[in-house]
This record gives sequence, C-alpha cells and structure tokens, in this order.
Amino acid sequence: MNGIVAYGQQFTSRKGIFHLNLKKLMLPTQTIEKLILDHLQRKCPFSLIRINDGENRAIGYKKFVTKKQMPRWFRYTGVEEPDERVKGALIQAIKGADVVGFPTQEHTMFRPLSEKILTYYKLNSKRICNGIVNRVLLKNGGLSRIIKGQRIILVGLTIGEAAPTFQRMGAKIVGIEPVLGFQDIPRVLRQIEKLPDFDLALVSAGIPAKTICVQISRRLGKVALDMGHVPELVLYPDKRYGEVIKDWLAKNPSVSSRKK
Repeated sequence: MNGIVAYGQQFTSRKGIFHLNLKKLMLPTQTIEKLILDHLQRKCPFSLIRINDGENRAIGYKKFVTKKQMPRWFRYTGVEEPDERVKGALIQAIKGADVVGFPTQEHTMFRPLSEKILTYYKLNSKRICNGIVNRVLLKNGGLSRIIKGQRIILVGLTIGEAAPTFQRMGAKIVGIEPVLGFQDIPRVLRQIEKLPDFDLALVSAGIPAKTICVQISRRLGKVALDMGHVPELVLYPDKRYGEVIKDWLAKNPSVSSRKK
C-alpha cells in the first residue's frame, strides 16, 4: 500500500512530504474519481484543490521568490500581487482540503519551489494526487462520468462560457457565479449560498478557487472541485494556453496601469 491509499488515512512527515517519494504517495486518478463519485452519492462534503505554479509563487513570495521573479502572467491567477492574506488563505486551504494536487517532477519545472515552500511551512495533506488531475479527468472521460446527472454550479469567469459542454456531458447547471479576483471571495460565497440547491461545484478561479472550494465544502456540505484551466481547454482546444493568457492580459490591464 503506497503510503496513503486508504480513504481518510492521514499522511504526515516531520521532514515534509518531498523528502519521501512523492509520486508513490499520490492517489491515482481512478481513485480520485471514485472518491468524488462516492461523496456525491452519499451527499457528503468533499473538496479537491491543486497547488501549482501560481499558488507556489504566492506562498513563496518574498521568502523564496522576489518581486522581479514574478511573471507578467501572474495576474491571471486572480491576484495582482501576493500578500500575507493571500499566503495565509492558501496555507489554510491546503490544510483544510480533502485532497490536494501537487506537482510531480515529470510534469513541471516549478517542483523545486514546491519542495521549498511545502517543507518550510510544514504543509501536509490528508490525501494527495497529481496537480494535473483536472486535465486527466477531462481527457479520460472521468469528468463526464462525475458530472452526469448532477446539479452543478459553475464558479469563475471563463467557466460559465463552457456551460454548453458540461450540459452535453449530462449535467444540469443550476447556477453560474463569476469571481473577480481574490478580494471577491466573500461576495462569491454569499452569492453561492443564495443559488438553487446543487450537488457539485466546478470552480475555475485561479488562486481564489482554493479557498472557495474548501468553504463550499465546509459551509454547505457539498462537493467542490478546483478545475483550473479546464474551461480554456474546452473553449480553445486548438489554442496554446499561453496565448489564451496573453489575450486576457491585453484585455484586462493591471490595477497599477489603470491608475496611470
């Protein structure tokens, strides 16, 4: 049994998770799919979030990452510049989520930064999986199996545009709520509480998605999944992700540039 394969089994390590073989500890995508379906069937709260490049930079900002090292695309994460509130929210989300996706050496160049911040802040999770689990579920049909017959809400800016795709997968969409950056989280959570009853929340909102997913699970007892850039993959299948971000940045100038 590879470390944390049983439901509910807690994984901890005084040295931090990256001092062990991270890949062996990750639950396979098939197990993640079963976990989600099981919680939907039993109508139990469940949250899955993913910690990738943007989240790593936000947590490590000013400790392991300088302002000059912050890429121009970072605003696409829903945060203009990380501060202690953002860092604290991400750390709490990692601690509070039922499953956390982390990067593997094979799939990312920012794994070393993950090692630094997760070890430094002693961040462990109940269960872990691959940080690209969202893309794998979309590609292997798992997402279709998960949302078929479910009442879902779509949370984020771009994800609402992908509603027809989710409907073709058999989902019943009962609400769509945009997210206008990190500062919008309190309003979003209030609005979600006013939406019609739902079974599952698909959240694509960058860094704010982590807090939103955990809070939907805790406050409402629902299943909430951090879908990342799945909407972009659905809406722009022939367009490189970097090009999508570039177009968005051009249409949405930074706060500092708007003030000039």
